[in-house]
This record gives sequence, structure tokens and C-alpha cells, in this order.
Amino acid sequence: MCILSAVNWNYFFVKIDMKRQFALPKSILYIGVPLLMFTFLVVLMMSSLFDTSSILVLGVSIDLLILVPLIYFLLIRKTEVPKTTVVPIIILGLSLGYFFMPESAWTYLNIFKIWVLPLIELLVLVLVFLKLRKLVRFYRQVKGAEPDFYNSVKKVCAEFVQKRVVYLLAAEISVLYYGFWNWKKRTLAANEFSNHKESGIVAIFWVIILMVLVESFVLHLLLARWSVVFAWILTILSIYTSIQLFGFVRSISKRPIVIDRTGLTLRCGLMNEVKIPLDEIDSLLLSQKELEDDDELTRTLSPLGKLEQHNVVLILNRENELTGVYGGKKPFNRILFYVDKPMALQEVYEKVLSEL
Repeated sequence: MCILSAVNWNYFFVKIDMKRQFALPKSILYIGVPLLMFTFLVVLMMSSLFDTSSILVLGVSIDLLILVPLIYFLLIRKTEVPKTTVVPIIILGLSLGYFFMPESAWTYLNIFKIWVLPLIELLVLVLVFLKLRKLVRFYRQVKGAEPDFYNSVKKVCAEFVQKRVVYLLAAEISVLYYGFWNWKKRTLAANEFSNHKESGIVAIFWVIILMVLVESFVLHLLLARWSVVFAWILTILSIYTSIQLFGFVRSISKRPIVIDRTGLTLRCGLMNEVKIPLDEIDSLLLSQKELEDDDELTRTLSPLGKLEQHNVVLILNRENELTGVYGGKKPFNRILFYVDKPMALQEVYEKVLSEL
């Protein structure tokens, strides 16, 4: 029997009378119980009672790797907390075992790390893939159109990882998808508008990518005289940056600006996006002029800022937030952006307004 399985867990749970208007914060319960269990196990491993030659090693190993994650799973299974957060709990238990157990007691930890942990990681990846595939099929059946891959990935990742990691993971997956997988030309609907054919944004990014590659090559030759390892680390990081920029550039043509009855969706590839309800739009102006009263609540859809021209000025009657590639938020009440067919955009906007 495991060490902690014999503990009466009634001491960790309080029966709450809902009529008393008292509630224990759920986050404390989800995090506090596993931490309390881990603390007990750490104290046990550091005590003189811990004998590496006894069955106690097996019991503590099972507690660290199975029982504590299982208790955590039971606590969150009916909540909105992603079920895959069990994996970090498992990794934490494995790390604590390696840190506080003597090396002679690592037998069961090594078995778990070599044979079980890779299977868990593979299972998570398979679940993400299957969920994404199911979501895409559902979208096509219901909407009758090609789904936006980036938004689909964010929805799937939200079910498997914590909210703060969703944008990071979705961006990394989408960079590879748009950069190396999706080569099919996007056919625009009547309410979709491109923003890259004549704006110069693609050309600017290609220049940036070329500069990164050339500078990384030159720096590699110079730094190799001092440290070959450091030179290769910097080169690999530069190549990785170039791959990300390549994915960003490719995503611009795949994620057009969209306007319908639900609102105006502005996108600049994976880099910036916002959906604005129509009732929040004060005016849509076709203008290439710089704003004289530019302030901190005036944004550009393009991450290049004023390096890229604009031909549309959108003024809102309340603040909204521009979402960046990794989930960063920037408030604005005016936004400047470029669209290849500004007159068509204005016509569709006015048509949609008249139909409401």
C-alpha cells in the first residue's frame, strides 16, 4: 500500500455550508493539495526513516509519480482546468524524486522516465492532433467553409494547456503550418480582403529575413574564433528566428481581413489581430494621411508600424484591444491599416450596416 494512500484525506477537505456564503478558493484546492502531498514526501525522503533498501522506495516512487497526479486529476476533472496539466505534476514529482532521493534509489524513477513518460507525451500530442482534426471537420460541416487554422489551434490548445501557454503553443504550431505545409492559394470570398499584395509588407519582411541570415553567417565566422559552441548556438537561434519570420510572412496571405454581421476582423497574419463589433465602429475613413493628433491609443495593424503605409483609418467609439502573436494586448480606439481594395471594403461595410 502506498504511503499516502493510508492518510485520511478528510483532514484536507472541509464540508462547506453553501448558505454561509463561505467558499475556499478553488485554485488553492487544486494547487495546495498536491503541494501538501509533495511536501510530506520530501520531508519523508530527507528523514532518517527513509531506507533505500526497503519497500519504502517503491511506495514513495508510486506516490510521486502516480498517486499525487491521480489526486490532482480527480480534483480538476470536472473543472475547466486543462487535463494535460497533470503532465507538469508528473514531471514535478519525477524531479523531486531525483533531487531528494539518493542515486541508489532511482531504479523506479529511471524505469518511469524511460518507458512511461515518453508514452504520456506521445499521448498528449495524439490527443491534440485528433481534437484539431475533429474541430476542422466540424467547422467544414457546419460553416461550409475553410476554417482559420490559427484560431482552430488556439481552441484545441485551450483544452490541453494552461491559458498563458495557449498563444505560445498555437503560434509555434501555426508558424510551421503556414510556413511549410499550407501552400494552397487562398480564394477570397466577397467579404474577405487581402492586405499584402500592394502594401510592401511582404517585401520588407523578406529583406529582414535576408539580413538575419547574412548577419548570422558573418557573426558565426567571427565568433567561431572565440567559441565554436557559442557561435553555433547563435546561428541556430538566428535560423529559428528566420523560420518564424518565414511563417509570419506566409500567414499574411492566408488570414485576410473579414467583415460580416458579427463584426470587422482585422488580421496581419499571425502577428496582430482584433475583432471589432460593428456597433463599436464610429467611422471607417479611406485615408493615407498621417494623423496629426496621434496618441497612445492609436495603433497600426501592421507590426512594422509607420514603416508600412496605410489607406484606412478606423475610429471606434470605445476602446478595444489588439492581440499580438503571443497573446500580448494593446488598447486602442483608432487603428490604421492597409487593404488592397479599400473601396470594396467600404462598400461591403456600408452594405452590412444597411442590412442590420
